[in-house]
Amino acid sequence: SAAYLGEERTPALMALAARGRCTLVTSQHAVTEARRNLERKRSDCVPALDRLLRSMELGPAPSPLMIERAVAFGLSQGDSVILAAAVASRADWLITGDKAFWKVAQAVHRAMGMEILSQSQALARLA
Repeated sequence: SAAYLGEERTPALMALAARGRCTLVTSQHAVTEARRNLERKRSDCVPALDRLLRSMELGPAPSPLMIERAVAFGLSQGDSVILAAAVASRADWLITGDKAFWKVAQAVHRAMGMEILSQSQALARLA
């Protein structure tokens, strides 16, 4: 969605990653979904997605057990794969604007030790 919405905080996160202040990791599932959605809704934004992806690492695929644990939080199957991929990548934070994750943020933090943050929250912590 950052490529679609032209999120102004995205370049700041990319710059921090380039300076070694953080590592941006995505999953194959997230890339596939983002590309599919953009190609269907806003094909003009696919180049922006490609630029974003150049500043990210591709994390490992989550195991079926990790996905099952994520589903237990009440997320959709697709969102559960995103959460499980973040866990598989040993991420400290899952940075998202998807409101579905906000409903489970505290439970995820308690159970998995990973925080769910917005881009502005992540930037504030990295400042």
